[in-house]
Amino acid sequence: MINLHYLKKDMYQQQIIEGDSIFYNESINYASATQRVIITDTINNSIIKGEYGEIFKDKDSAIITKRALAINILENDSLYIHADTLIGTGPSDKRILRGYYGVKILKSDIRGISDSIYFDESTGKIELHKKPLSKKQIQILPLKSKLKLNPVVWFKDSQMSGNEINLLTDIETRKLDSLLIFGNSFVIEQDSINKNNFNQIEGMNLNGDFVNGTLNNLQVLKNIKVIYYLYNDDGDLIGIDKTVCSELKIKLESNEIKNITFLTSPEGKVHPEDKLDPNLRVLEGFIWRKSERPESLDDLFQ
Repeated sequence: MINLHYLKKDMYQQQIIEGDSIFYNESINYASATQRVIITDTINNSIIKGEYGEIFKDKDSAIITKRALAINILENDSLYIHADTLIGTGPSDKRILRGYYGVKILKSDIRGISDSIYFDESTGKIELHKKPLSKKQIQILPLKSKLKLNPVVWFKDSQMSGNEINLLTDIETRKLDSLLIFGNSFVIEQDSINKNNFNQIEGMNLNGDFVNGTLNNLQVLKNIKVIYYLYNDDGDLIGIDKTVCSELKIKLESNEIKNITFLTSPEGKVHPEDKLDPNLRVLEGFIWRKSERPESLDDLFQ
């Protein structure tokens, strides 16, 4: 493997492109590489890999395709981002990573999928976006078909989705700080006692915070619907709580729902299991997408 070093005006800023084959045009400050391509940003401690890559030095941009994979360090842990195409733009101190089509993310405690991703490495903000719909698709597609296009993140066994998902990182500590979900927020957690049951929370928007890198509290706002399975200390099912409200808070432990507090205008009741029709035990927008969840580096490329 050969490599080519690009030194920027600041002697401490450096980008390196490596590959089995490299083409370099000094007159236009352009380089391309094929097979086992690695572009390293030593300032942001990040790497983009793939089978074909280009660097346009004057435009401060790099592009990787064919098994594209970005690697960033968060919380002393690797965050892997795969997409059909990855594009890095801007100087090292204001680096933006964009990924298009078939995005998958993998970290020891997080999994995610989306159509596209926007990652501002200077602020630590990650945005996961859905596939845009045409006017005709918006009119004719049923609700579930639309929601199936939404980005999803998983924290342990909790699945969260929405029209757009933001993950915010504290730049100083390099730890996750906040979770924001905009539009059609949906939280699903498979019941730990009966795998055929699912706790579900649907609302408009969702805000969450992390403590020491672990999701700690969630707040769900507007048009909220809840289905939650209640058990006693012996593990016996008490009933199924179905409630609507305008605001609620969720306390999590080890990324799992511990309790739910209804705050604004709650209306609902606890139904005995044998009194609630099975068809009424899932919300309209319920989609369990565990089969799409990446569990390993190999899964990112499936």
